[in-house]
Amino acid sequence: MSAPKLHEAAEHARAYSAMTPGGAVLSTDAPDSIPRSALEFLDLKSEIAVGRAPEAVDDIRGHRFEFVHGWRELSAHRPEDSVTRFVLPGALASHQQAPYSIAGLVKGEVFANLMKDLF
Repeated sequence: MSAPKLHEAAEHARAYSAMTPGGAVLSTDAPDSIPRSALEFLDLKSEIAVGRAPEAVDDIRGHRFEFVHGWRELSAHRPEDSVTRFVLPGALASHQQAPYSIAGLVKGEVFANLMKDLF
């Protein structure tokens, strides 16, 4: 398994728009508090980083985001040691799907600073 290639970026972005929390197949009447995709989750976190109360921004700074390449997964690690894993619907989020994984890590501090710089 090799590191991600730039020409695969569009495919990866499409996959993030399909990933759900825990691989759940969400019905249309699922509560609005559940992010519908990893992309929606990241969008919410970017909105918080840009325009919310300092306490909320500090919470984002404590996060860690792991983008797994070998299989489609986004893991959001919170400061209180809880993890939300976004995988494709029907996939088992609690099981590693290969003997090892290659992941890109983005610290919450970097994410928050980047969002503020961009927006």
